[in-house]
Amino acid sequence: MRSRIIKYSLWFLVINFLTILSILLYIFIRSAIFNWDIYFVYSQLINFLRKFESNLLLFVILSFILFYIAGIFDEINGGSKLKYIFYLSIKIFVTLIFISFIEFILFFDSKLGRIFYINFFVLFFIFRLIVHRFFEEKQKSKIGILRKSLITNLEKMFNNNFIFKYIADFNNDDIDIIVYDSFNIDNKFAQKIIEQKLKGKNIVAVDVFVEKNIQRVSLSYFNFNDYLKDFNKASVVYLKLTRFLNILISILVLSTIFPLTVGVALIHKIFWKGPIFYIQDRVGENGKIFKLIKFRTMVEDAERDGPKFSSDNDPRITPIGKFMRKTRLDEIPQFINVLKGEMNIVGPRPERPIFVEKLSKEIPYYKLRLLVKPGITGWAQVKGDYAGNDIKAHREKLEYDLFYIKNRNLFLDLIILGKTLKKVFEFSGK
Repeated sequence: MRSRIIKYSLWFLVINFLTILSILLYIFIRSAIFNWDIYFVYSQLINFLRKFESNLLLFVILSFILFYIAGIFDEINGGSKLKYIFYLSIKIFVTLIFISFIEFILFFDSKLGRIFYINFFVLFFIFRLIVHRFFEEKQKSKIGILRKSLITNLEKMFNNNFIFKYIADFNNDDIDIIVYDSFNIDNKFAQKIIEQKLKGKNIVAVDVFVEKNIQRVSLSYFNFNDYLKDFNKASVVYLKLTRFLNILISILVLSTIFPLTVGVALIHKIFWKGPIFYIQDRVGENGKIFKLIKFRTMVEDAERDGPKFSSDNDPRITPIGKFMRKTRLDEIPQFINVLKGEMNIVGPRPERPIFVEKLSKEIPYYKLRLLVKPGITGWAQVKGDYAGNDIKAHREKLEYDLFYIKNRNLFLDLIILGKTLKKVFEFSGK
């Protein structure tokens, strides 16, 4: 978590720095020649700042948010360089269009403003390529594994993002990180680990290594007692602050977007029979049952053959229902559940009682996700794919939920909300 805070803080500083460079470049372009007179540059800079004042800060913040939503800060290791440049160009171009679209809100109502932010996007594109070239395209880390049977599973889990190598002991200088099995450790082995750590070697337990690098708690290396000990019950300040923000955001969403979604739902009602709203039992915090509210996206009597997960190209979903799912508009009424205190905006996905019982029999520790309030969106929703009837996918989503429950804080919640916006713009809902 600390590394992510540092990463995004550095990116924010970079945007500030590039904004200043863009202003200076604009001054040189506007003067028609590269006038290097210090007094001239200084006077033009002061005039620029006086004219735009605090709008520059608004530009920096807006750029940061839009870049995050577009995924421009995401690291991309490997793959074709031309493909990376192509997709980076598309993302930056779309972000430029977004800022151009709302230029009436900012100060970009003249050639002056346009020259400035075009300078900015060009500079940022160059800087992003430099970061990718010298920091992200680094050589794969070499991971020394002290138990050979761990290697196959880790290779599948990390999809060749690391080079795993079995080592018989700690005396190997060609290794970046040494990973040991925390379930098979005695006092003698623990002493060896301490000795190697005192020598400055990077040694971690396999469960810690997995959690840090894939950002989920792997059930393959799950330690139940340690998890309960580390369970993040969250501070009173965090709980009160998130409750306040949940209420505030819910009121804003229901007062602005809700009327639009009602219109879409009415069109659905005209062409397909059945109620506009879909009310269903879901399992909430501590196993408490509550009534979840959604816009109906399926045909009437969709479960006449019994409850089942929706699937790709599900014939029960109507054409307008598919649109509502893709854009997540069907989720909007759940903000009523948030206002009632039955859900949070961020948390594990609430499942139906019948599915909770079914999955808890097939996936160990499944009911641990009931330790916190469910959410409209969550870490599992933005990191994993829709699970449907796939038990393996449900297991992976549980691992993401366990990571969130263990590490939840306001910064992680904000990251999830940002990634959710990315999903909405990608029309990737199901």
